[in-house]
Amino acid sequence: MGAPRALFCGMSASSDHTHKKAGVYKYMSDAFCLGLADLPAGDLRLEARLGYASPVIDIRSDLWGQARGAGPHKLGATFYWAIGDDYRDAIGNYYAGLKDGGIIRVKQNSPEKNAVIALPEFNTWGAQVAIKKTMDSFDEESLNNIYDDLKRSRMKASVFVVDAKWQAEYGPLQHDKKRFPHFTQFLDRVRADGNKVGLWGALFRCYDPADMGLTLKNMLHDPDGKPITKQEGKKSFYFMDLSQPIVQEAFRKQIKQFMHDYHPDIVKYDFGYELPPMSMSIPENKDWAGEKMLKKFIEVTVDALRRENPNVVVMYYALSPFFLDEFDIHSTDDLFMNEEEYAVEANRRLYFSSLMGTLGIPSYGSGGYSWIHMDDIWFDTIVSGALGSLGSFRGDNTDSKASDELMAKFNGRAALRRTSNVFDVKPLQTTQIGANGGRASSWIRFEHDVPVLMALRTQHIMTGDPIPAACQDQVKSTAKVVIASADEQEIAKTTKLNVVPFADGTLTIHHNGKEKTATVITHTFNNPATVAVKYDLKQGVLNLPLTERLKNGMLVERMEVVFK
Repeated sequence: MGAPRALFCGMSASSDHTHKKAGVYKYMSDAFCLGLADLPAGDLRLEARLGYASPVIDIRSDLWGQARGAGPHKLGATFYWAIGDDYRDAIGNYYAGLKDGGIIRVKQNSPEKNAVIALPEFNTWGAQVAIKKTMDSFDEESLNNIYDDLKRSRMKASVFVVDAKWQAEYGPLQHDKKRFPHFTQFLDRVRADGNKVGLWGALFRCYDPADMGLTLKNMLHDPDGKPITKQEGKKSFYFMDLSQPIVQEAFRKQIKQFMHDYHPDIVKYDFGYELPPMSMSIPENKDWAGEKMLKKFIEVTVDALRRENPNVVVMYYALSPFFLDEFDIHSTDDLFMNEEEYAVEANRRLYFSSLMGTLGIPSYGSGGYSWIHMDDIWFDTIVSGALGSLGSFRGDNTDSKASDELMAKFNGRAALRRTSNVFDVKPLQTTQIGANGGRASSWIRFEHDVPVLMALRTQHIMTGDPIPAACQDQVKSTAKVVIASADEQEIAKTTKLNVVPFADGTLTIHHNGKEKTATVITHTFNNPATVAVKYDLKQGVLNLPLTERLKNGMLVERMEVVFK
């Protein structure tokens, strides 16, 4: 369930009954979620043996001696049990239990931060992979080419994230002046185009401690006192020990200079899961050991970032509820191990990460390395957070291209983005039995307990069987569609809606208001002109014809519906 670890789930079924007709549904038990209620100074792992499973807190005092001798010693951790109809429901109840018990609190952001969190993003990594610029060959020419390709595509991505290898070395957060002689000017160019800037960082890595004014004594060590290293290509790096005050001071200076030089709006933190387990290393301050290590290291990092810009957005992949104060947006990346199944895997990840909306953490869904999967990934992402892309405009691993049709759909959905970071997502037509895990075919987003966005399919995501594209007697469609309120009102009561059609059909909207007419303004791809048509409501019902192309051939991005 993500890095760092926080919970595990289970359910049971009687083998005597599950093979009977409908037995999987009739005789499957409720699900449980067993999760941490605090972070231990030990590593949490799940041990499975002879059909049974148990969480184990591994403190490895045999290596480090921190829990020996005269006490007291605090061992283990506090756990919270939650029960639900299925895995997702049980996890949601676990989050709710921690919240109700005062252990965690729902994240509250400034409007300025939420506006950035909701923006659609483009990340350079997939393009770097496609053109073989993932290591020290990544340079200014390739960076400019990637950005120029994005502009030519007319994809309305409002955040441009420069991914790995913009740095000269791990440790100092400085760009490589040889490979990127005009890096700050490039970032200024991105901003001048009206975009925000994001920068990648594996923040705890360090090639040469001397570059930070540190020594090997300030790096994480193994039980024999040897610094921990990890190989990347032909070089290896160390891990800074941020539990040491001298390291914190040096690290804060680097963060301050980083923020001063580059002014990132988003920091994409990466590789937190590579911090070594207690079997390999422990911080000098042993109270920071185990599951606490990443939390403590990130606290230092985010505090330093926010001293320079309180509204900087920090992204990471973590479903743990213990990082709400540090992380602002959850990322579904990286899907590189799910080749040819990017969309199916992204759907599964969003099925669970969408629960974080109740805690104030939206999900970012950039997806895989192939354009042919992106339409489904964006469809599943829009209810939970920001759209994104890793795609290459010069051919990807399936040699698929970013078509105008795909860009039009991206732009249409991008205009539907919601800026609240607190919401509840209800998945529809779900399945979560067997190796496929949790999946949803359609979705509804609730804010203040009312539906404000719906993403409705007409076919089941796993079986392809026809399914109803309908919701709560408010909306019914004969075609795949995304529909969203343009304000805080629910879909049935708002006076302004946005609709993105994915096929020809009819969208029926039951409008609960005094308005008698609806003016539909169609926004088209790469064309500032719009087409407006007025409809009369019949007993509050609007039957809206859906189409992906107008009769003149122009591609539809979205349809704006204004009730009067």
